[in-house]
Amino acid sequence: MSLSTTEGLAAQFSETILSLISDGNYLGNLPDQFISLQTTSRAELLRKTATAIIQAVKQGSVKPEEIAVIAPGLDEIARYSLMEILTGAGIAVQPLNEQRPLISCPLIRALLTLLALVYENLGRLAPPRGHSGNAGDF
Repeated sequence: MSLSTTEGLAAQFSETILSLISDGNYLGNLPDQFISLQTTSRAELLRKTATAIIQAVKQGSVKPEEIAVIAPGLDEIARYSLMEILTGAGIAVQPLNEQRPLISCPLIRALLTLLALVYENLGRLAPPRGHSGNAGDF
């Protein structure tokens, strides 16, 4: 099954997903296009996700370019692990819209470091000598 580029996932599955969620018993009644993975650890979830993708690609039931992994809040270690498993199996990965905190960007870290040098009392971890550290002392 291929998705229409103009309609996307929402148009094709929104009613189904909303009815499954509202019923409360959605794990047993998933459509064929969905896979339910249940694990006890994050590492196991990443491995199972990658394994399911690898098997689907090798069986020819889906092309790599038709796969989208939607994972809000995926940290860098998990992102790296999933990408390494998939690329190790010969499946090219193209991350889209990676949402990393600004502080993870080297340029931003460098600017924040320089700001501490330019602006007085910015970035100090301890109060200046002669002050008790109370807010009224500054």
